Amino acid sequence: MLVLRRRRGLILGIAGAALILAALYSFLRTPVYSSKAEVLVRPITSGRFGDAARPGDLLSLETEREVVLSSTVADLAVVKLVPPDKVGAVEGLAESLLENVSVEIPPDSQVLEIFFSDTDPVRAQQGAQAFAESYLDCQSIQQQIAELENQVREENKKIAASTPGSAEQRDAQLLRDVLTGQIGLLRNELVSVSTLDNDPGEVISAARRPRSPSSPRHVVNLGLGLFLGLISGVAFAFFRDRVDDIVVASDA
Repeated sequence: MLVLRRRRGLILGIAGAALILAALYSFLRTPVYSSKAEVLVRPITSGRFGDAARPGDLLSLETEREVVLSSTVADLAVVKLVPPDKVGAVEGLAESLLENVSVEIPPDSQVLEIFFSDTDPVRAQQGAQAFAESYLDCQSIQQQIAELENQVREENKKIAASTPGSAEQRDAQLLRDVLTGQIGLLRNELVSVSTLDNDPGEVISAARRPRSPSSPRHVVNLGLGLFLGLISGVAFAFFRDRVDDIVVASDA
């Protein structure tokens, strides 16, 4: 305690300098706003190909989180955020959007919290909502594709079991080709979808326009700067006191 009293000027000086640096760092940064949309992911009620779900077919929210952060969903979000006549001209926007997206999973829930950050609060709101809706669109298309693929396999079985050249085989081949064409259209729809009838979940909390920045956090930054400054000041005070004792002892 004697060292602290003797070196209090040094400690306060270092702490003050650290506080000023923290303030400069915090207040000179560009404010960033963050908006959140919540999506309720529906439990699995059927298997991938339309059959009944088995007990082991559990929904993985971690997997769904990766879907939200995928390039496919980002491409869908671009369609919602950019006017149709400018979508093709905005190269690399999907990758840029993904840098501003994060997803959190609340404990014991079937909810995905989708966050989007931007220096503009309106763009933050629009981005969060676009990714939430695009995630649901993507899931709908994938479910429809899975169902059609199941039908294609059934038609292939009929083709293999029927007499070559028979009317039954021709009908099965024709239906298979039609189904394959529909699958191709749905895959193309993944980059231009707007709305679909099939709903694998729902947005239970729409994104709102943030009123205040989520970053920088001035109180946290200043508090951390002051804390580190005091710790550094105390450490340097003891170091300086020790050095002075050594110098005095050597002079003696």
